[in-house]
Amino acid sequence: MTDIQLYMAVGLPTLTALIGVLVNVGYFVAISGRMTRIEDRLDNVMGALSALDKRVILIEVKLGITPE
Repeated sequence: MTDIQLYMAVGLPTLTALIGVLVNVGYFVAISGRMTRIEDRLDNVMGALSALDKRVILIEVKLGITPE
């Protein structure tokens, strides 16, 4: 076996594995960014629901309605 054959036998699978790892890291970064945006949207929705809940409680107090 010549040196070039050895380098190709060892180098090509190593290079392929390295490219696979880099592609997976790229996917992870993309998914992480999407999850962050989803978390931000959920935080906004939860804030709006909390404000709505407070308003409903104030209306119930003013009308004398007791929650069941």
